[in-house]
Amino acid sequence: GFKIALMLWLIGYGSAYAQNDTLKINALLDSAQEKQYIDLEAQKRFSEEALRLSEKVAYQKGIATACYEIGIYHFDKGNYNEAFSFLIRCHKISKDKGLAEIELKALNGLGLVFTDKIEPEKAIVYFNEGIDKAIKYGNEKALVNYYTNIANAYNNLGQFDKSLDIQFKTRTLLQKVNKPLNLALR
Repeated sequence: GFKIALMLWLIGYGSAYAQNDTLKINALLDSAQEKQYIDLEAQKRFSEEALRLSEKVAYQKGIATACYEIGIYHFDKGNYNEAFSFLIRCHKISKDKGLAEIELKALNGLGLVFTDKIEPEKAIVYFNEGIDKAIKYGNEKALVNYYTNIANAYNNLGQFDKSLDIQFKTRTLLQKVNKPLNLALR
């Protein structure tokens, strides 16, 4: 809708006015996020352009967010090594710059990469770090996602009692944050 129209204007006609501006970068990133489940290739193009511009103007939040979006693109495509590379870069930047929301997303993405690679022990390391950070930042919705994902990782390890305990904890927290049970994913 409007965000895509604004982004196209900024890239095309408005580029003289918005050259290297965070407004242009954020419009690209918003468009990338909107395309995540609709058009992966468009998500990647918008994210790569946002990364290029963010690096040019040293906009760390833009770099971290673009790395996250590109990492998720590669995750969705099954390119786990590439996904890991972008997500670990996102995590480092967001942690160093105090970008809590992006850091939480990066940790969850890293855990999901290892879950899909059938390396639940490594996934659990990232999910546990995410749980600690979500508690520290008071982000209960992120905590729900971490609990759901770590329960799945324990289930993959055959530690069903531990998985079940975490699922009960998740159910209680879901009721508190009023989030439907079937939406406690990424």
